[in-house]
Amino acid sequence: MQKERAEGQRLQLLMTNRLSTLDSTQAHDLYSFMILGQTFEGLTRIDKQGNVVPGSARAWSIDSGRMTYTFHLRENARWSDGSPVRADDYYFAWRRTVELSNGAAYARLLELIEGVSSYYLGEADLEQMAVEAVDSLTLRVKLVRPSVHFLEMLAMPTFYPQQRAFVQQAGSNYGTTAGHTVFNGPFRLVKWDAEGLELERNDHYWNQASIQLETVHYRILFDSEEAQRLYETGGLDRIPLVRSQIPKYERHPDFRSRFEVSTGLVLFNTDIPLLSHKEVRRAMTLAIDGHEFAHLIYQNGSKGATGFIPPGIQYDQNLSFREHFGNLIVRHLDEEATAFRELVRSLGFDSMPKLTLLFEDGYLGKELGPILIEQWKRRLGLDVALETVPYLEKNERMADRRYELTLSVWGADYNDPLNFLDICQQDHPFNMTGYANPEYDALLRQARQEAELAKYMDYCFRAERLLMEDMPIGPLFFRAGCYLIHDYVSGWHQRSYGVSHDLSYTSIDMEAKKAMFMPAN
Repeated sequence: MQKERAEGQRLQLLMTNRLSTLDSTQAHDLYSFMILGQTFEGLTRIDKQGNVVPGSARAWSIDSGRMTYTFHLRENARWSDGSPVRADDYYFAWRRTVELSNGAAYARLLELIEGVSSYYLGEADLEQMAVEAVDSLTLRVKLVRPSVHFLEMLAMPTFYPQQRAFVQQAGSNYGTTAGHTVFNGPFRLVKWDAEGLELERNDHYWNQASIQLETVHYRILFDSEEAQRLYETGGLDRIPLVRSQIPKYERHPDFRSRFEVSTGLVLFNTDIPLLSHKEVRRAMTLAIDGHEFAHLIYQNGSKGATGFIPPGIQYDQNLSFREHFGNLIVRHLDEEATAFRELVRSLGFDSMPKLTLLFEDGYLGKELGPILIEQWKRRLGLDVALETVPYLEKNERMADRRYELTLSVWGADYNDPLNFLDICQQDHPFNMTGYANPEYDALLRQARQEAELAKYMDYCFRAERLLMEDMPIGPLFFRAGCYLIHDYVSGWHQRSYGVSHDLSYTSIDMEAKKAMFMPAN
C-alpha cells in the first residue's frame, strides 16, 4: 500500500553558488545538474542502489548486436503544463545538443550515437544522427559501438527531453527563469532569484504519488558560519561542512562523511610560455604535497591524488581502475629551488617568470590558494600571485583561457574512465588548458572503438599514463565530503556520479522538526 504523504513537507537546503541555466543542452556545472536532476527525468533513472531503472521510458529492448535500442515511453508521462511527454521531445533535445551552433558543452557524450561524429567531421549532416521518433511513444537509437554505460548515461541531464513547442516559443529565454522552463520530473521550479530557488512537487509527474516532499527551498549562501547558525536553528535541514567546522561536529550524531568520485586539479594554461613546457608542469605538480594539502584544506578524508582517475571508477566488479593499474604519481617533496631555476634557465628564460593563480572568491580561494602558493615558493622558488573573482567569472575565464594557473575539481558523470580523460582531448569543449597531443587523442579514439572491456580499459590507462607524462593538468587530491543532516530527514539519497542527489526518495517529519525547534512551553 502506498504510504500516505504528510501535508506540508518542506525541505530547506543550501546552495553555495548561483544557478546558471536550466537548459539541459547548455548545463555543465554542478548546480545546474543538481536542479535539473530534481525537475527533469530522462528515459532512465538511477535508483538508490546505483542500478539503472525505467524513467520516462517504461521499457526498452536492445538488439543482438547491442547497438540498437528501442525505448517505449510511458503513456502517463506528462510535462508540468499537463501535456504528454513524447518521443519527439527527446529527439528534439538531443538534436539541439548536437547542433554545432548551439555550442553545448556536453555534446560529445552523444558521439556514441551513429552519425554524430560524422556530423562533427563534416562528413554528414545532422539528419544522419541515428535517433528516430518512430511514433509518439517509441524512440529508436543506434550506437556506433556497444556500450556498457549507455543506459546509465541516459539518466544524465544532457539526455533529458525538451518540449519542442515550448522551447521554440521561449527562444533565447528558455531555461533562464522558472517561467521560461517546463518540467517533466518529480518537482517543478516556481521561484529563482539571487537569494535562492523554490521547488514544488510536480503533480503532473507520472510517479507523483511516491513523492513525499511538497516543497524544497535551496537557499544561496556564501557564508559557512551563517549556514551553521541556520542549521542549528532549523533554517536549514542539511549543510556541507568546511574544514573549520569538522572538529566541532565530527562526533555529532548528525555528522556524515562520504568519498566522492572526483579529482582536484591544477590547470596549466599551455599558451603561457613557461607553462608550455611539460617539465615545468610536472615539477609544479610534484612539488605539491597532495596528502598534506587535502588534510589542511578539507580534514574530511580527502587524499593526495596518485593519478587522474580517482578511486570509485571501476575496472570490473572486483577492482577499481586505480587498484588494477596502480599509481602514476609519486611526489618529489624535497626543496628543489636550485634545480628548478636551472630547468627554467635551460628552457631559455633569463629570469624566473612570475605567475598568477586564478581562484573563485570565498572560503576556498582564501584558504586553498595561499597553500599552493607557499609550497611552490618554498620548494621551487617560484613566485605566484593570487587573483580571486566570482564563481561565474572564473568559469568564463577558464573557458576562454584567460588565466595562467587555476584549480578545478572534476567529478564523475558516470562510471567510466573516459569520462575524465575526454576533457584533455584537443578539441573537447572542457579542454581549458590548450593541451594537444595527437598520440593521446588517438588512444581515446581507439578506446571508443573497442567493444572488449579489458582492451577498452587498457587504452584508457595508456592515455592516462601519457597524460601524466605531459601533465597539462596536475592532479592534487581525491576529494571526500562531510555534511550535517537532521535525523528528521529520511531517504536522503547522495549519488557518486552525475546529479549530486535525488530528492524523489526524501521525506521530512515536520512534527519532529517542530518539536526540536519549537518545544512546548
